[in-house]
Amino acid sequence: MVELEIDRLNDELENGEKSLILSGEALSGWRFPSEAIEPTVLDFAQHFDEVVGIAYIREPVSYIRSSMQQHVKRFPGRFDLNFHYPHYKRRLGCWVAVLSEWDLQLVPFSREYFHNQDLISDFELRVGAEQSVKRRNIENSSLSAEAFSLMWKYHKDLGSRYTKDEKLLLMKRAEYLLMDYGSRNFEISEEKCREVIKGNLDDVSWIMKMMGSELPHHNKMEDAVVFSSEDDILDFAGSLNVDPSRLMCSLPRQSGIFRRKAARKIRQIFKFS
Repeated sequence: MVELEIDRLNDELENGEKSLILSGEALSGWRFPSEAIEPTVLDFAQHFDEVVGIAYIREPVSYIRSSMQQHVKRFPGRFDLNFHYPHYKRRLGCWVAVLSEWDLQLVPFSREYFHNQDLISDFELRVGAEQSVKRRNIENSSLSAEAFSLMWKYHKDLGSRYTKDEKLLLMKRAEYLLMDYGSRNFEISEEKCREVIKGNLDDVSWIMKMMGSELPHHNKMEDAVVFSSEDDILDFAGSLNVDPSRLMCSLPRQSGIFRRKAARKIRQIFKFS
């Protein structure tokens, strides 16, 4: 799959495309090695008149919550807040060093900093889009407190009964089936997050210096369930009096999302396990 995407990208570059947007949080993650950044930028510079880098920077508390939520969709829950802390310099340091010769924009991720208080409008303005970026109705992938805690418990309950690939398929199914389940928001304890931030003050100072502004404030969600530990998450899941495995089998599948190959493989897993 990766090779196919690289081939497609190379084809677009060789076809003389006037502009190209390469987007994804993985560009600043462990999957994109730091040693590949400079060659990538230099390669783009040979095909385009200018190279622009734009990074929207979340404040740490909301980032930690988002990271934990994305992590539990695929992997066993990990209540290690330093692991989920953004580590700005480690993730963006090489990009800053390389793109400083071109155009690098570090933007606080908050409506008050966006053009017209809208993220897409802001992005359009920054990339000089000649026409509006096509907007699609994309479902909010944020999980409720109920769904988050049940997914955490569900992955824990799977134990060693399934292979890594089988667990991944089961968790994908769980994500789609639980997307609209529950109604409560959740937060990760701000007090716990602040303890981690205190241990990374040099990193916070670095990103604010690079941005030339303060990090945005954390906006607390109203009536949110607050989790301060893994025990809190599992206790909340237990209070729902729901067996995650049975719930997976009883909820209807969402049309158009979970189909064909994945569905067949999951049926095989349940049939032969």
